[in-house]
Amino acid sequence: MLSKLVKSSAMIIGALPFIIMGGLMFLNPAYMDPLLNTNMGHIVLTISGGWMLTGVLVMRKMINIDL
Repeated sequence: MLSKLVKSSAMIIGALPFIIMGGLMFLNPAYMDPLLNTNMGHIVLTISGGWMLTGVLVMRKMINIDL
């Protein structure tokens, strides 16, 4: 039971940045323009994607620990 709760919590945490970005794109697309249309924005997205991948891998490793 606890394992399912931990996995669902990790999925929610991992999905939150994408949900918030989608919400911002829906509510105010101009707010995201610098991030999506400039070289610096692309660099920020790339670095953020790397950190997101690192976070997901760490959470997956933490979830799979058997007590």
